[in-house]
This record gives sequence, C-alpha cells and structure tokens, in this order.
Amino acid sequence: MICISNHYKKALSSAITLAIFADEKIADEELQQALVILQETKDKSFTNDIVEQVSDNLSILDNDVIRPILKMKSLKKFEDDLREITEEIEVIELVSIVSKILRSDGELTTNEIRVESKIKKILRYQDPKKDDGEHSETDKAS
Repeated sequence: MICISNHYKKALSSAITLAIFADEKIADEELQQALVILQETKDKSFTNDIVEQVSDNLSILDNDVIRPILKMKSLKKFEDDLREITEEIEVIELVSIVSKILRSDGELTTNEIRVESKIKKILRYQDPKKDDGEHSETDKAS
C-alpha cells in the first residue's frame, strides 16, 4: 500500500507542478489522471505531502531552470498560497478546478470562482508578462 500511496502523491504533485510550469495540454492529461486516482482513494491526509512535494518540485525547477525568471521570494509566496488553498478545500477539488481552468470550459461554482482567482494568481508567478492578458484570445481581439 505504501507504493500505491507514493504513486498517488507523485501523480498529483507532478500534475500541479506541470500545471504551473509545463505545457498546458500535458498538464491537463496529468491532472485528469491524478483526479481519477484521488477519486478512488479520497484520502485527505495527502494534502501536506502533496504541498511539500510540489514545493520540492518547484525548488528543483527553480534551481535548474527558473531562477533567472522566478525569484525565491515568489517561490516562497507560491508555497504559502498553495498551502492556503489546500487548507481551504479538498485536494481533489483543487485538481478539478485547475483542470477546468486549463481546459477553459465548464461552469465554475461560486466557491470554485473564489479559488480560481487564487490559482490564477499563483499561475502568474511563472510569467509576470501573462498578467497583461497576452495569453487571452479576447484580449488579442480587442
């Protein structure tokens, strides 16, 4: 059972890390796999382990790739915000919301909209230029 638990943790932490730093299509596939895994287990005790693993993943990315772009202060802020989000909602909800955001479809509930704004704020730590809305098709059209 320990191996399975570690697999679940790795799948979800990888999904969240990919959602932040990697290709959105790949991230969405990873998130869907993690969502299925979590729906099967429904184990809330994963939350802190997931947050720590994502923080570790981000630290590795920061050291190897992201450091010129992402300051350590921003990384620390991301970790704090991620902890705040995962304390407020179940991890499975977080994965579902992030997945919806990446697909840009599906109607979000009021609670999801509140969390979505926090998640989008976190996702912006990756590239401050995205704050200008350059990635939005509606912004491009106007």
